[in-house]
Order: sequence, then C-alpha cells, then structure tokens
Amino acid sequence: KNLSYPKDRLRIIIVSPLWYAPNYEGVETIHPQKPDYFNAHALNYGAFHASDCEYFFMINDDVILAKNCLTNLVAVAGQCGNAGIFMPIGNDAQGKYLAPVPHVLPGPYRLFDSNGPSPWEMMNSESPYPDIITFHETLCLYAVLIPRAVFSHVGIFDDSRAGHDDVDYCKRVALKGLVNAICFNALCYHAGGVTSEKTFTPEMREHSERTYNEKWGGA
Repeated sequence: KNLSYPKDRLRIIIVSPLWYAPNYEGVETIHPQKPDYFNAHALNYGAFHASDCEYFFMINDDVILAKNCLTNLVAVAGQCGNAGIFMPIGNDAQGKYLAPVPHVLPGPYRLFDSNGPSPWEMMNSESPYPDIITFHETLCLYAVLIPRAVFSHVGIFDDSRAGHDDVDYCKRVALKGLVNAICFNALCYHAGGVTSEKTFTPEMREHSERTYNEKWGGA
C-alpha cells in the first residue's frame, strides 16, 4: 500500500500455511493444498494464481520496500532487451551484493553507514542511488521481479528443493541467454535469515548444498 506503483495495477497475494493465514484488506491469502512445502512450491503456487499478471514480484516476509522500488524495477525490466530477472539492491544484514561500481565510488558501493535510515524510514523514502544495473551469475532471491514471459520461458522453480532453489533458477535463466540483474535505484531492506534460520535445519542445508553441487558440478 505504501508503494508509489499504481494501486489499480497491483494484485497482492500472500501464500501462507493455513495455520498462519494473515488477513488484510485488499490482499488475497491463499494456501497450498499440502501441510508442508518448501519455499519454491509457494512461489510457484503464487505465480499460478497470478497467471493473468504481466510481472511477478516475489518477496520474502522479512523484506521492507522503499516507495519507488517496484516502479523502478518495472521500468528497468521494460527497457532491458535480454530481460531476465531483476532484484532491488538490498542492505541486508547478511552483507550480500555490496556490488563494486567503478567510476561511481571507490571500492564496494556500500548502501548504508551507521547513520543511515532505519528500515521503517525507508518505507517513506525513495532509493538515493543512481540508475545503475549490475549483472550476476546467481542471486539470493529474497525479492525478485520476474516478467511473466520469462517465467513461462524458464519454467517454474524446482519445488523438490529445500534450498538453493533461487540460485538454481538463476542458473537456468542464464542458460536461456537472459540476465540476472540488480537495480540500484530500487531499494529494499532485508533482515536476512529471519525465516530460514527457523525452518532450515543443518541437515536440510547440507542436503541442499550437496544436491545443488551434484546438479551443477560445483565443489
């Protein structure tokens, strides 16, 4: 509701276990018809229910968006010829994607210092960062814009995976000759690990890493 994106062009869906089922005005809450499922299944389920939409903007429940985040992501996606998937730049606590941007600032282009805005202040702010895009082999998709045409072309997330479903998807995007991009003028705050640390056991993590490496030839 706080985004600058036109409200009449938004369809908001929460994919939730039945026991949680948050209820907000103007928001659809849907429940996969199974008691237990991985995140990839929830993403696919949400996309299926929004199949009439031009874009899917999929976000975790520990992400806060700056006001112009979605507007700028859609604008970039519409201008990129080999459009794949697009993430907002995040200042997440895990320290991901402090991407080096030559000729703008020396060293990593750090998003916040100790005096930076709080996540709640960000909700009423716009991204202060320039219209820069960086391209990456894989991304951690805590917030991602996927054009429907790309989702149809690449296919659904691998919902047999307990984890690494996002980097697996990025690999498949790249194999189609499309880009995995981060947009600096779209900003979000990611708490980092809030969900996964409660649900992703060490055994699940080990199995996920092993099967991912077996599939893609990693070490």
